[in-house]
Parts: sequence; structure tokens; C-alpha cells
Amino acid sequence: MTTDNDDQRNYFRVSDTAILEYILVSQNEIDGSKKPESYFSSSAEFWLLRELQTIDHDNSHLLKTISERDREIASYLKSINRKIDLLATTLIQQNHKNDENLPQDISLSEGGIAFFSKEELPLKQHMAMKLNLMPSNIGLMIFGHVVETNYQEQEQKFRTSVSFVSLQEGDRHLLARHIMQLQSAAQRDKLQLS
Repeated sequence: MTTDNDDQRNYFRVSDTAILEYILVSQNEIDGSKKPESYFSSSAEFWLLRELQTIDHDNSHLLKTISERDREIASYLKSINRKIDLLATTLIQQNHKNDENLPQDISLSEGGIAFFSKEELPLKQHMAMKLNLMPSNIGLMIFGHVVETNYQEQEQKFRTSVSFVSLQEGDRHLLARHIMQLQSAAQRDKLQLS
């Protein structure tokens, strides 16, 4: 028999940083027509970042085609994209300076997330989550349920593992791309240290 934890091990897991908010919900709310977005007040910046990521994903195949034809134009378009990303990142950081939700270290995969919480969350507890993944500033609102929780003496907090539930395909693509970018950056860093 496969448990949620066994399923989680089928995904690549990376260490990351995120601003995380969650609200406890019932199984019925997830099974119904409610969406995770309905539980959070969303800032214009969150939706801006979300749309920028969607546009990047939608245009990635076009940029690849342009790159095959003309590397200089592709390089120019990538630099414009980096400028837009830098502006968006600066905007988000400015707005989070006075925010009570500070970035925290997380462990992330396409299947779920692990984070530290002050409260012990019961196994199988469902939740709606709002994630701002750093440094790429990807914004996600998703459902999940608790698969493991352990008190960490050193942190004096609970390490909570959550499995994503009803993840939309677009969100899955954004997560996969974000994780691949983190893995590539880690590989580059490792090669530079060698």
C-alpha cells in the first residue's frame, strides 16, 4: 500500500524560500466548487507576478524558436524579460517590508511542501495556501492536506509536510519550471566550487 509520504518521494525536492499563508478548510470545501483564491485577499502585485509567469510559460516555445533563428534577438528579448522580472521583484519586496508574513525556508516539490509552523496541524487537515516563491516571485494559491507533522526542538516549531490536492495543470507547470531552475542553479554553484 502506498502512503502520501511514499508518493511524495517520487518528486524531486528542493530547498527554497517562500512567503506562505494558509487557512484551514474542510474536505467538502475542496471537493466543492470553491477555489483556493476565494480564501485570500490578493494584492495587485500577486496577480501581476502570476500573469508575468503565465506569459513567460506561454511564450517559452516562441523564444526557443527565435533563439534557433537569431541568437542576438533572443538574447535581447531575454534581457528585456530580466528587466521586467527585476521591476516586479522590487515591487513585491517593497510591499512586503511592512508585511507580517516574512519569507521562510521551505522544502518544495511538485507534490507538496514542508514548512515550519507555530501550531501543530492534525494529520489529514485540509488547507488553502497562498505561496510567493522566492526569488522567482511565482505566486500560487493551492489546496493541500497535512501528511506529517513533527515538533522540532531546535526550531521550537512544528515541521509540517503538506501534499498538494487538486493542483491545476498551469500551477504544476510553474512549480516544475521553478524547481528545475533551482536545480540548475544548484548544479552551476556546485560546478563552480569544484
